[in-house]
Amino acid sequence: MLTSLLQFGDAKVAFRARIREILRKLGFIYPPSKLLTRYLDDGLPSKNVKVRTECLTEVGYIFAKNGMHICN
Repeated sequence: MLTSLLQFGDAKVAFRARIREILRKLGFIYPPSKLLTRYLDDGLPSKNVKVRTECLTEVGYIFAKNGMHICN
């Protein structure tokens, strides 16, 4: 999953949208709390601004979809 997160920084918008779609489908396989942890631990420390921005967008999506109770 880490390599997929790093692909968020790609310059091509279509490619980033496809990666976003794939990672959102992982929500059907993995619990949202695990995805949230991966975004926070692997995506936010990245040096690439696009990766951090996309990870924060996905964190917001996870909270909007599942609520704040996934932080427990």
